[in-house]
Parts: sequence; C-alpha cells; structure tokens
Amino acid sequence: MVSQPSPPSPPSPTSGVSSDSASTTSYVVSEFTASGDVTDYGDTERQAIAAVFATAAGVAVSAVTVVIASASVKITVSIEVPSASANVIQTTISSGVMSSPSTLQATLGAAGTSVTVASVVPPSVAATSPNADGDNGDPCFPSSALVTLADGTITRIDKLTTGDAIFAVLSNGALTTDTVTLLSIAKPDVRGATFINLTVSNGGSLTLTPAHHLPVGASCCSNVKTAAEVAVGETVWRVQAGANTAVSHTVTKVTRVSAAGLHSPVLASGSFPVVEGFVTSFDSFNKVRLAKYGLAPLLAACEATSTCEVLKRMLIART
Repeated sequence: MVSQPSPPSPPSPTSGVSSDSASTTSYVVSEFTASGDVTDYGDTERQAIAAVFATAAGVAVSAVTVVIASASVKITVSIEVPSASANVIQTTISSGVMSSPSTLQATLGAAGTSVTVASVVPPSVAATSPNADGDNGDPCFPSSALVTLADGTITRIDKLTTGDAIFAVLSNGALTTDTVTLLSIAKPDVRGATFINLTVSNGGSLTLTPAHHLPVGASCCSNVKTAAEVAVGETVWRVQAGANTAVSHTVTKVTRVSAAGLHSPVLASGSFPVVEGFVTSFDSFNKVRLAKYGLAPLLAACEATSTCEVLKRMLIART
C-alpha cells in the first residue's frame, strides 16, 4: 500500500495583517482535471474537496467554492482570502496539495474521496472569483428552473430544445410566446456554480447568475439590470397564472446559492423569457432590441456558415 502524505499545515493568513488590509479580499484559484464523469461528483465529493483546500489555506470551508464541469472533469476551487495573505496562501497550496497530481490525489484520498487526478494547474491569485457569475460569466438559470410551454405545460429549463415555444413578455409587458433558438446556452454538466436568489413580496423567488439580466423599475420592460445590481426594495416583474400582462413585485431578499447547470433561452423574436414566473432578459435592452429586428437573418447566416457559436458569444453578455 502506498503511504499517503499528510495534508500540509495550514498557514495563518491574518497574522501580522491590519484589520483594514484584511477587509479586502482576493481569491486563490486552483484547477485540476480528474477521471470519470461530472455525475460522479455530487455534494459529498464537492464538500470533501472544499474541506481539503480549506485546511490547506487555513480558512473556513464556507470560503471555498468548488465548481465541477465537463472537460474530462475540470474542477476549479476558489478560496476567498484576505488580499494581504493571498500570495502566501497561493505559495502554500502550490507547494503542498497542488504540488503534483499524485500529492493532490493522495491528500483527497486521505480525506475519504477517491479521485484519480490527471493534471494540476498551478494556483493563481485573482481579484474576483472566477465562479461569481456561474461558468465563465454566462448569464444563466440552473437546470431546475421552470418555464411554461406555449400549451401551458410547465417544464424544467434543461428539457428545452431548439424550436420549443415558451411563455415570454413583449417590451410593453404583454404576455406572448416565443421560440427557443440554437443560440441558447445549455450546460447541464456544470456543478457548483454561484447564483443569486431573489425573493419578492408575494413569496416567489428566482435563481439566476449575477450576470443575467431582468427588467426592473416602474414599468416593464425597457429598464434592465443584471441580477448582481438588483437590491432589496427594487421592483421586478412577474406574470401570475392566468394573467395576460406582467405585474410589479418588490424584492425583499437577495442571497447567493450554489446550484447545478447553466441554461439561458435566447428567443427568436427577442422577447423576454418568463422563468419561474419572472420576466427576464437574455441580455441588455439594446441587444434584446437588436435580436427582435435582426436575429432571424443572423441565424440563417450563421447556420449556413457554421458560425453560430461565434454569434452566440457576440450576443450573450459577458463580464
């Protein structure tokens, strides 16, 4: 039996750091690839990985975010730390648990998680978390989000396919239906992405990435903000069951949650998708207007030239 190394002793991140400098945070980001499939890595595995890196960094597990995505299996771990200690923690992790695939594999095994580590990427320091907006900043909803098909059937957003017609709202707030295009985002394999959950005055809630847009303000739907910009007291818009127009609701709570999957329906006529009863927007208002008038010929052109993925990246807002 091969002996497994003990996890490195955690550093003392805040020793000798003033309270002012410690209040500024950075992120130490580690990335490695592992064998298997993303479905092999559930909450138990993610929590075990987070615990290993929390110990290595000398921080609470709550400061660690683990995102698991397909690419073999790409696992990204970001650790929120005081900026003044970030470089020290980066060096500690680089020379410790992330010094080699075998060391990381053995350390995870000692923590009770059997993972075959194929490769590791040296840790880096970032000013913002790479997981703050889901996967690479995609404006999305989790796989569990619900939409309503044109026939009134409620379905999960991860079940949508190109050509499906779903409930949506026009720029004046009137209910309509629109068609899902091949420019829509669908990444069901992503695990542990960070989302914002907005709760409104009637108890309804919407979970979406910080980069996703939705109409706000006194009227629907020309004023659009990202979820990250929405605060308690803001007015958002919903379509109640059986109603033909959107009505306003006040945001009463904003929290961050972790969920699986990244999905965003881009609609053929540039209308506003209704998700969980909330009026949402796949992008800024100007880009939605562009889609309304120009998406059809753009789709035809990209299909003919096999460049729809490029068009998707141009149309979907990135941070």
